[in-house]
Amino acid sequence: MELIVREAVEADGETCARLCFGAFKAVSERHGFESPFPSEQAALARVYNAIRDAETYGIVAEQDGAVVGFNFLSEHDDVRGLGPIVVDPSAQTCGIGRTLMMAAIERARGQPIRLIQDSFNLQSLSLYASVGFAPAEPLVVMTGRPIAKNVTGYETRLMTQGDISECETLHIEVHGFSRGNELRRRFLPGTSLVATERGVIVAYIVAPGNWLVSHGVARDDDAMKAVVIESAVIGDAPVSFVLPTRRAGLLRWCLDQKFRALRPMTLMCIGDFAPPVGCWFPSVLY
Repeated sequence: MELIVREAVEADGETCARLCFGAFKAVSERHGFESPFPSEQAALARVYNAIRDAETYGIVAEQDGAVVGFNFLSEHDDVRGLGPIVVDPSAQTCGIGRTLMMAAIERARGQPIRLIQDSFNLQSLSLYASVGFAPAEPLVVMTGRPIAKNVTGYETRLMTQGDISECETLHIEVHGFSRGNELRRRFLPGTSLVATERGVIVAYIVAPGNWLVSHGVARDDDAMKAVVIESAVIGDAPVSFVLPTRRAGLLRWCLDQKFRALRPMTLMCIGDFAPPVGCWFPSVLY
């Protein structure tokens, strides 16, 4: 059957959400992990947020009039973030995933692209590597409520709209590129925090209760610990984030603080990847 790839529209939302929920549930449970989408409603919210976002490029694959896959590419900043990409399990191994990936890569027009892949999913690893992505960083999702009460030397508080420019500067110092547009989009009063030292922002974390969208950067591990601890103080839900496992000291601290490791993941890139010069938590985009 002919495969048609077209831009996603709002009418695709419910079908894409069903595919998203079913596919992630199946592959996660097959490998002994919980799905990142606990309900079809959660998948629906993720899909609709992407479709309705003017700076996210969404595409669907159709066969015989039925949507059998989709892909999203975040275009908020110079580094593009890819995902989620989903193919109907009954239509896999037919080249649909490769077609959706190549369409997103072509859309990026040479800009760097990053994604975060479930390390246990060897099928997606093979697909991403075959279209040009290279593994850049091993990761693990952590969740919990730290038992420590503070880190000496830092003041922590809720992030304000007026902090975003300084947080963007910190991100550039750590990563070498801006994430300012996405930061402005993700910022919600009362859900993000900063740590300061002598009045200067040295760490921030966005949406620390949801690792799917949370990200953070810090000058060093201690500054990041300060915002993680404060996140548990102000939030009802456990803190959750994606941690680069090569930051072994911070990983050990998390385990000492009774955090649990939920799932192994891998950051994959097209384009140059410069190792960050500080502490960082990626989101599922990058």
